[in-house]
Amino acid sequence: MNDLSLYRILAFLPGAVRSALNRLPSGTLEKISELRLRAGNITTVTLDGENRYLTDAGISADAARCVRISDADLDEFLYRLCGGSVYAYEETVGRGFITRDGIRVGLFGRITAQGGKMTGFSQITGANIRLPHHVSGCAAPLLTYITAHGFPDNGGILVISPPGVGKTTLLRDLAIGLSRDIRTQSVNNGRFWRVCILDERDEIYLPEYFSGCAADVLTGVSKAEGLECAARVLSPEVIVCDEIGSARDAAMISDAHFGGIAFMASMHGRDTSDALKHAAAKKLCDEGVFRYFYVLERKGCKVSGKLYEYADGSVKQTLW
Repeated sequence: MNDLSLYRILAFLPGAVRSALNRLPSGTLEKISELRLRAGNITTVTLDGENRYLTDAGISADAARCVRISDADLDEFLYRLCGGSVYAYEETVGRGFITRDGIRVGLFGRITAQGGKMTGFSQITGANIRLPHHVSGCAAPLLTYITAHGFPDNGGILVISPPGVGKTTLLRDLAIGLSRDIRTQSVNNGRFWRVCILDERDEIYLPEYFSGCAADVLTGVSKAEGLECAARVLSPEVIVCDEIGSARDAAMISDAHFGGIAFMASMHGRDTSDALKHAAAKKLCDEGVFRYFYVLERKGCKVSGKLYEYADGSVKQTLW
């Protein structure tokens, strides 16, 4: 069952937005995956993968009566979100987001930069609130398959999908399943692994779902810094991280893999061909860091996945 993460942030929202959400029919709130606030402009939601207007009469495909907020409303929301201390979030704001209680809020507006690198905002004009929905057990069939076929010894898994389809949700459930206490799980025939989660944006690890799990988490650091720390002092068997990015990240992941660590990670894309066009991801696949691709797709309100195996430069579907 999905958790209703919107309740965790509801009290911080501008009054007009909060009132409109509270008037929605039962069951609608938990289907919202994104909520976008724009100062002086429309408020929208993403519901079952579709973009809709939030109005004072409900969610609609018609912009009439759309809820709008002011600059002051947005400033107050961000102040509340930061617990009255925007300074405490200065480092992540400089990278374009704030994370609170596992909910990532992406920021947009007029960016400031130094030496071509983003340093923050001179004006924030809006926010995209991404709402995590944990789906317990969603990775169970995948876990059963990969553990029966040599995971983690024969290479890790790369989860692929467009934004907002469920990569983080799947990675979280994979981490739970692999690290779960042997008294409460059977998918791995009673075995569990030491898992380290590199949670750069503080989205993967939600403490309430990891009770009894042999999972350690490093938050607020880059993958490169987190990898160095984890490999040096935590001796993980499996590392879970989010999007594959730079060549530096790939090089450090490669080094850690050859040191005996298996990886589960994600990247944006539509299919396996997108992953293999990404130079860093292809390098890791060719080196055997990732043996499997798991491709997620959304059709309406339903998300499904297909598993592919990568070997000797070729891809074959193995499951679903």
